[in-house]
Amino acid sequence: MLDKGIILIATGHAGYGRMAYNMAVTIKAVEEIPIAVVCDDTALSHLTDDQKKIFDFLIPLPITYRTGFGAKLHLDELTPFEKTMYVDVDMLWLGRKPSELFTDLNGISFTAITEGNSDNINNKYYL
Repeated sequence: MLDKGIILIATGHAGYGRMAYNMAVTIKAVEEIPIAVVCDDTALSHLTDDQKKIFDFLIPLPITYRTGFGAKLHLDELTPFEKTMYVDVDMLWLGRKPSELFTDLNGISFTAITEGNSDNINNKYYL
């Protein structure tokens, strides 16, 4: 198992594969860090073999985890990394190197969730 890396999810629609690719490109633009993608055949079907090489690991999503949040709920079982940073693919990586964030968060486990467009933080969801 590798020490640290980033994991993405691309399942269900080819658009998620494209977003995962774009996210990986922006991460690799600031730092060479291992990136895994949990995927199904549909999501990556339109990427070329060369584009798929941006991912260090292609992890097929088991059929039993193909439910609404199944992939996210089982990332701890699917990750090839001892320390894993999961990020949604519907954004781009800007700014600091991922390794700096790993350093800042060393020894801290956390999860953050947003509830859409709101300036009011709901503290029961921030751990």
